[in-house]
Amino acid sequence: MQRRKAFTLIELLVVIAIIAILASILFPVFAQARDKARQTACISNAKQLSLGVSMYAQDYDEVVPAAFSEWNIPVYDGPTGRQTNYPSYWYVVVQPYVKDTKVVKCPSDYDKGIPTSYAYNYPHMSYRLAYPTTLFTLAQYEAPSETLVFGESQAGPGQQAWTLNYLYCPVHWRPGTLAGRGDANGMAFRHSGGATLGYLDGHAKWIRKEKVMSSDINPASTTPAAIEVKKLWGHAPYGPG
Repeated sequence: MQRRKAFTLIELLVVIAIIAILASILFPVFAQARDKARQTACISNAKQLSLGVSMYAQDYDEVVPAAFSEWNIPVYDGPTGRQTNYPSYWYVVVQPYVKDTKVVKCPSDYDKGIPTSYAYNYPHMSYRLAYPTTLFTLAQYEAPSETLVFGESQAGPGQQAWTLNYLYCPVHWRPGTLAGRGDANGMAFRHSGGATLGYLDGHAKWIRKEKVMSSDINPASTTPAAIEVKKLWGHAPYGPG
């Protein structure tokens, strides 16, 4: 009987080296594909929330939902669990239209202590239901399809809990100057250096950080970049506040 030839040590080392090379090539590809899938899910979440905002406005004389309303709901089954007497934040108010509390969390947001991954545009969206002068209508925005209602958010060091609900317009407050809000005024860039934003006309999309924070944010500037960022935030003269 002919004896079967075994692999030599050198041959085994070559095979291991080839496997290691393939792994180093493929693992980053798999990671990118996973991140892209999470980004797609995040955009889908924001799309549903944006449509909820739009439908709410249509039902209430085109008034944009307030970031906070002065009443609590008895029970709220959010992504962080069931809670009672929960504040009526904007993402709670639109739930009758969205019908899914899970969409308020981005799959790439691993902070389990925060009930939502998205925060409201301040001061250019409706602020408090108790303060009528802070409630805005769709007609007050020149370009609803270019104006963000909310975007991805994150907690900052030493940040007060109530400020988690807001993203602060960089034309009003230069990035990095607000305590606890980081270098992006509370916005989070979890996906390839960009963030998912929800817009007034009901759509959502990913946008690069520099388009949101690092453009021309001089309030007096009239450059194309300055106009673009003012329209994005709904800053005067393209929106109220």
